[in-house]
Amino acid sequence: MNERRPNVLVIEDDIDCAEELAELLESYDMTVGVAHDLSSARARAAEQEFDVALVDLALGQENGLEVAKEWHREGRFVVLLTGSSPGEVDMAGFTGAPPPVMRKPVDVRELRSLIAPD
Repeated sequence: MNERRPNVLVIEDDIDCAEELAELLESYDMTVGVAHDLSSARARAAEQEFDVALVDLALGQENGLEVAKEWHREGRFVVLLTGSSPGEVDMAGFTGAPPPVMRKPVDVRELRSLIAPD
């Protein structure tokens, strides 16, 4: 069986954190793109399809919820990343089932099971 590698877009303003997460996901045979702000995230998404977007909610002065809600409405799979408690994330504005929320640093096994379940 020839399964396609999951294509993941990591949106994280902390460059070291983003690169570390990308390398880790690539070690699990995933294709990973990285963006550090909303404009570059939208540009990457326009040039290449992704299966899941890992969206940091606090992107410097920007709010990752903006793009997360937009992509969620479009039916894209989004996982929200936060340094706060997941219960503190404002989930208002998400239609249907809200996306998963993971506290940073993420549990990679849990994240992997969301992206590419066995």
